Amino acid sequence: MNIAFSGFRHSHIVSLYQLALKTKGVNIVGAWEENDETREKVKQELNIDFNYKSYEELLSDTRVDAVAIGDYYG
Repeated sequence: MNIAFSGFRHSHIVSLYQLALKTKGVNIVGAWEENDETREKVKQELNIDFNYKSYEELLSDTRVDAVAIGDYYG
């Protein structure tokens, strides 16, 4: 299964991302985060490559079978 990740402002998504890295048969095809500060922090701390420029780009990627969404309440 190919999975893409969206939203890293709530820490639970990082746990899911790390689990996906260890799970046989799961391939992470990319990630997106709209908040510049969060994106840079996560990129530096966890070495996650944010390869999508928008959520729409993530959704239009035909390789993606599932999207993991990390939501937050602000």
